[in-house]
Amino acid sequence: MGLAEQIEQKAFLGTEFLTWLWHKSELEDGKIALKNEDPVEVQFQDAMTLEAHYGEATIQTLRGETPGASAEARSALIEGKKAKRAKIHLAQGEMEWTFVLRGDTFDFGSIKVPAPKGLPIEESVSLRLQAVDRLFELVHRLFETFLEIRLQPGEWAGEIARFRQWIETK
Repeated sequence: MGLAEQIEQKAFLGTEFLTWLWHKSELEDGKIALKNEDPVEVQFQDAMTLEAHYGEATIQTLRGETPGASAEARSALIEGKKAKRAKIHLAQGEMEWTFVLRGDTFDFGSIKVPAPKGLPIEESVSLRLQAVDRLFELVHRLFETFLEIRLQPGEWAGEIARFRQWIETK
């Protein structure tokens, strides 16, 4: 089996991660704990695409200030749809990022980082690139946190139970 086939076979982990992140973002004021680090605040904003791999209406796009909080989002989850693409706002300490993440490919887009003011262009560009690197690092840490739960059958069963309860109370 080639690399492309292996990646495609594991693409479900990305959509599960994005759906898990959405779930976590609506609990505990959107703060997600990371090991040896300050928590990360996560908010889903503006637009979100959900997908199921069966049925007639397999893709659903939700738009609005908080699409994940809508009745349509709850219905999509009940139908078994998972988050495929979402606009996300992350914050940790003084740093903030807004970006679009595709769960199935882990492609990042529309990354927005704060623009430093009053600095020479070279220093400003360097700080912005460091902010993008930090964003990638944080998303990687969040994915590691997800995998630690996902790859332990007992842990994952508990997470599924909490997920179902979350859907019922949405």
